[in-house]
Amino acid sequence: MKQQVIANSPCQTTNRLVLIPMYLESHWAGVVLDYEKRKATMFDPAQTMTNYKEISKILDKYFGGYTETLDPIHQRAPRQEDINSCGPLTLLFFECAVRGILVPKVSSEQVEYLRFRYFFLSSKGVFCRNPGVTMSDS
Repeated sequence: MKQQVIANSPCQTTNRLVLIPMYLESHWAGVVLDYEKRKATMFDPAQTMTNYKEISKILDKYFGGYTETLDPIHQRAPRQEDINSCGPLTLLFFECAVRGILVPKVSSEQVEYLRFRYFFLSSKGVFCRNPGVTMSDS
């Protein structure tokens, strides 16, 4: 079923960037497929080889046709310092990829700000794909 959904999704190699969030056993991670730079950048906030291997297996299984020409890269920073900051750090990884900037190192205080920031932006519909919904409609 997942492969059918992916095959019928807007995941196209003509897109410059494709963002893929991954949920691994109570842990968020992510991958950015960059077709312009020919890279598949994988990010695990916990920075464990076990998670990077799992990410690679998922990519091969579900996105193999979309990643076979891309060089795999492990994003090494930032590293989470606790057990619950993987979500905000993964969103920061995606935001930096979209903006075309390096992912900065962040302190635990900054992670709390990111958590609030992404929650606030979500509540305002900023991440909504429906073009009919704007921040003023919320």
